[in-house]
Amino acid sequence: MTMTTRTNPLAPCLLAASLVGCYQGVDGVGASGASETDPAADASGDDAGDGPNDDGGQDDDGGSSDTCDGVCTGASPMQLLRRNQVIGIVRQAFGADADEVPFNLVPADTSSGLFASNHLPADATRVEAYHTFAERAAAELVQSIGCADEACVEEETRRVLPILFKRAPLEDEISVYLGMMSAPAEWDGESWTIDDGFSQVLSLALQSPQFLYRIEVGEETDDPNLRRLTGHEMAVRLSLLLWNESPSPELRALAEEGRLDDEEGVAQVVRSMLDDPRADVMALDFFEAYLGTSHFGDHVRYLEGSAVAEDYPGLPAVTSDMVAETEAFITHVMRNGASMRELFAADYSFGSEALAAYYDVPTAELHDNGMYRLELSDAGRAGVLSQGAVVGAHTTVEVYRAAHRGTFVARNVMCIELPPPPADIVIPEIPVGVPPREAFEQMTDSATCAGCHDIINPLGFMFENLDAGGRYAEVYPQFETPIDASGVLPTGEEVDGVAELGAALAENEQTQRCFARRWFEYALERTPTDRDEVYLEAAYAQLQASDLDMRALIVSVLSSEAGRMRVLPSG
Repeated sequence: MTMTTRTNPLAPCLLAASLVGCYQGVDGVGASGASETDPAADASGDDAGDGPNDDGGQDDDGGSSDTCDGVCTGASPMQLLRRNQVIGIVRQAFGADADEVPFNLVPADTSSGLFASNHLPADATRVEAYHTFAERAAAELVQSIGCADEACVEEETRRVLPILFKRAPLEDEISVYLGMMSAPAEWDGESWTIDDGFSQVLSLALQSPQFLYRIEVGEETDDPNLRRLTGHEMAVRLSLLLWNESPSPELRALAEEGRLDDEEGVAQVVRSMLDDPRADVMALDFFEAYLGTSHFGDHVRYLEGSAVAEDYPGLPAVTSDMVAETEAFITHVMRNGASMRELFAADYSFGSEALAAYYDVPTAELHDNGMYRLELSDAGRAGVLSQGAVVGAHTTVEVYRAAHRGTFVARNVMCIELPPPPADIVIPEIPVGVPPREAFEQMTDSATCAGCHDIINPLGFMFENLDAGGRYAEVYPQFETPIDASGVLPTGEEVDGVAELGAALAENEQTQRCFARRWFEYALERTPTDRDEVYLEAAYAQLQASDLDMRALIVSVLSSEAGRMRVLPSG
């Protein structure tokens, strides 16, 4: 096939996607079919959002207020799709024909706090990356689909555009895309083929704002700064978040019936969507960020044959099993009651026989997920925090292990803001001849360190029985001295060991409130402001009322006014 490229017609639109022209079809006609008559309604000053503030969140609500009339919710900036959503929709649209698409070329997400949140307009580098992905993906798809004539191209275009656009395309839009079948005016190469034309059609679609953005305009309310999402916009928001897909025909039908126009309707639909196995990808995505495991396995200790790996016999061979354990455990918990208590305190896990041997724990029956149930009741482990992937992701050097683990629990799990170390801090020498806990206590025993480490150390020491490779021990092997894994939560509870830690955290109000906040941040892709406190309080109350059912928490967030409204960022 001869491949050619036109000048990217969408670069200006992607760079300033909050402009009205980029909300409309490629021909400048609004999605409703009528010309836009109120360009001020969604001008760039209202939709692009401000840049991230110092804490990684967004300061885009024009300040906060202790009281407000009507709906009290922070601003909702326009969003580029997350990387997983781009991939999910392309797979949904093209099925097996997408197997050779180079998804590695899709740009990485930006973030707000712990979670992905592509709320800023695409810069020139990102535009070029999307352009490269679109051209390469189109070339692969054309070869796999194998259209022999323009009738086939039109059929495929009409089939995939509603999925890619997340709405029904206008006939004028379809005409624009099919018009790309002709050779560009500057074409002077070999004979123009069906494949060349089809590649242009798909390349344009895969880099269009209609595909790459989650476009939410909303309906006017009595408040000029507040828009209520339409049923269709809610369907898009829910489908992207929960399934990484464009809305299905069934979900579109529910939107048309008005089932997504109020709190109860949205809640009912969200519950149904969470029951679908397609929601597994959402749960795994959330917990990868919440647990901080995205870089697990990067350390040299996981590399077979490395000098460091020699200190952890058998670890490289079970690294992938540890990842599979955490994924299987989270999926099981979310499908079977979704209890936060189970997440943190379960006396079982799932894994291979090799992982069971590495952990030195017994196996029970082979589960329907293809893994053995691992029995942990007598193993000093409990819940997700004791799993090898989680412990290992927060351990670099053994003697510092309490620092990384304690910081992880404080920040991610309890929402405690810790300032960065002073710029002029001098890290003490590692004490020689003393066990890791004692060594670290000596290293952080100063007025400079105490402010943070009075919180970090007690939390980190509760993991002390687990080394960097996730192995459990009662004594430090190189010192033959008993391990002290006792500590105190910042809220005052005394805890001894990681199993007790999980149980204590599950029942801890600060952890539960933090958990509600984390789901809000993830689901709405922004940092909550003071105006959102009413929704955070409602989500926490729902978690309590449902006996710590995580799905009830998700339903509460998405069906709330914050989940169904968008507030225009102030200019």
